[in-house]
Amino acid sequence: MLFPSKQFVNRSEEDQGEPGYVLNTIATDMSIRDMIKNHWDNQPKEAPQSEDIEDELPLYQGRVHIPEDQKIKRKILELYHDSPMAGHQGITRTEELVSRGYYWPNMNEFIGDYIKGCRTCQMAKKKNIRAHGRLQLLQAPEDPWQWTESDLIAPLPASRGKNAIYVVVD
Repeated sequence: MLFPSKQFVNRSEEDQGEPGYVLNTIATDMSIRDMIKNHWDNQPKEAPQSEDIEDELPLYQGRVHIPEDQKIKRKILELYHDSPMAGHQGITRTEELVSRGYYWPNMNEFIGDYIKGCRTCQMAKKKNIRAHGRLQLLQAPEDPWQWTESDLIAPLPASRGKNAIYVVVD
């Protein structure tokens, strides 16, 4: 079944002259590259020894080598994970996207920690656990002390010098 063309959003001719979201993303990526250049320029002793250089940036296996700067790393992950174009793809997919153009030591660990702390992902992620079983009543014992159960609840905040509760069910 085909939908009528009036149900689709048409871009106006005015919008087509403006830079789109993709161009903004490319500009953000270029601003990250500028941040990296500035870092390596300001702290040349930290720059890795690399024979491969592209746009004044050191490369590691064909990817831009990122300095130990948390701000730059977070900016990269905001672009490749948080942006609407990236779409909160999860750890594996984000690792793949970032590793296409960037490298830093322990990158996968950093990405995993970042995504595990992502509020949007935590709220939207499907829970991969089974539903808990239903509670079932236990048979009542016929005679006293036929069946007992005990439970120790501790430690609790101290109250009148005590910090535990011992429960016995007969």
